Amino acid sequence: MVRSVSSQTSSSEYWTLSALPLGSADMIGGSDGPASDAARADPVRSDPDQAGQLLFRAFEAGPDAAAIVRLEGWRLLVVNDAFVELTGHAASEAIGRTLEELSLWTHPAEGVALVTHARDAGTAGPLPLELRKRSGETLTLDTSAARANVGPQGYVVIIWRGVTSPSDLDD
Repeated sequence: MVRSVSSQTSSSEYWTLSALPLGSADMIGGSDGPASDAARADPVRSDPDQAGQLLFRAFEAGPDAAAIVRLEGWRLLVVNDAFVELTGHAASEAIGRTLEELSLWTHPAEGVALVTHARDAGTAGPLPLELRKRSGETLTLDTSAARANVGPQGYVVIIWRGVTSPSDLDD
């Protein structure tokens, strides 16, 4: 389940936030034939709210820790359960605060550089960055970020993925 603060975000903005473009109708099933016709007729492809709900479910159900940061003020808008489990920060504690206020980056300049690069270039990573859990334990995780513009607002989606090396599997 994704955590969000509905009192700070209107319902329409909450779903519109995740309404990312799905590409052309030819993306599914090629440009000819029944699969392409079905893709063009699918309500998810023609209704941004439905597309946003579908993509938002993927965000919340994913096994990787994820957060959405509003670029204006760099505050967390939404986190998923994997983020809560990984960091040890309750959603209510994280939402509305910056990553720096939560002391999530072991090396803050690297985290700021990742988000800044995503803001300016559209994407950043994956890069191995150290994350500090609420307990103080540090983890090195592949960290990626991507910018999403929704209306006049800019957001960055950050994904943290744990890496298990073959030597870790032998233990």
